Amino acid sequence: TLSDTERDNVLFDWTDNTQKQRWSNLPEGLYERAGLMWGDMSETQQNAWLALMRATLSAEGYNRVIAEWNADDVLVAQQGGGGGGGGQLLFGTQYYWIALIGTPSETEPWQWQWGGHHVTVNATIVGSNIALTPSFIGCQPCEYTDANGNTVRPLGDIEDEAFALVNALDATQQQAAI
Repeated sequence: TLSDTERDNVLFDWTDNTQKQRWSNLPEGLYERAGLMWGDMSETQQNAWLALMRATLSAEGYNRVIAEWNADDVLVAQQGGGGGGGGQLLFGTQYYWIALIGTPSETEPWQWQWGGHHVTVNATIVGSNIALTPSFIGCQPCEYTDANGNTVRPLGDIEDEAFALVNALDATQQQAAI
């Protein structure tokens, strides 16, 4: 779905260690990404990318990542624009970037990168093996109401389990653990 220019921007050699290390959860304006920005992609290209993510991630993982990603647009709405710091920090779903490192193959290693403010996924694929590292999951806000009126907590289950663990410890254990 990509033009030659877009391919030049999104494809990196497998040996490009600089690109493999180029990821962050910081918003645009604090961190410079390479690849193709989501907001510059056509709907057909976006759907193709989402299909790649859906094929790679578990259903739970995909839904979590999408919920975290959508939280960025809620943050934009809450703050009245595309970011803080005098408009120099940009966030929202449009400011996520994609990149492919190596050539997609059924046998040789390759990687896809997708990320922006609060969510980054690096998926390295070798045959039937997938490593999702380094990746970062986060959210802001971590609870919001979606367009259907549903409360969304992208990391709610993780947060609930962490509190359950801490609350199961006695005071001495809590002091040592925290």
